[in-house]
Amino acid sequence: MKIKSLLLIALALCLTVCLCACGDDTPADNDTSKTTQAAGNDTTATTTTTTQAETTTTASKANVALYTVTVTDEAGNPISGAFVQFCLESCVPCMTNAEGVASYQTFVNNYKVSFISVPEGYEKPTEEYYFEEGSYEMTLVLKAAA
Repeated sequence: MKIKSLLLIALALCLTVCLCACGDDTPADNDTSKTTQAAGNDTTATTTTTTQAETTTTASKANVALYTVTVTDEAGNPISGAFVQFCLESCVPCMTNAEGVASYQTFVNNYKVSFISVPEGYEKPTEEYYFEEGSYEMTLVLKAAA
């Protein structure tokens, strides 16, 4: 069972490196609308600033956004090593970096985010989180395991 879990994490990590590495471009336009999200804790919320980008394709101009999820503990400290997935029709896994950030650059749409796994010592939320309309960033707060 542990080998299966390790293989799943290794696969997710490979996909993360392949797909998230493509999303390192800095978006051209900034949007200052705000969103509030909390993971596993209905009373704790963190406000973040959103960023929006537009890019030109060969056929036409298409809206592209850098979707960003920041994962923190209840004290606001970043949590690295959490696997989240950005989902629409299919899901793209990404792992949070040392700053607790996972991002995915793609066409603007109504993506949802859920946790695949969290580091030891934290409760894994089972909820799905949606970006508010016009927002491309959210902060999710993990509770310490009981």
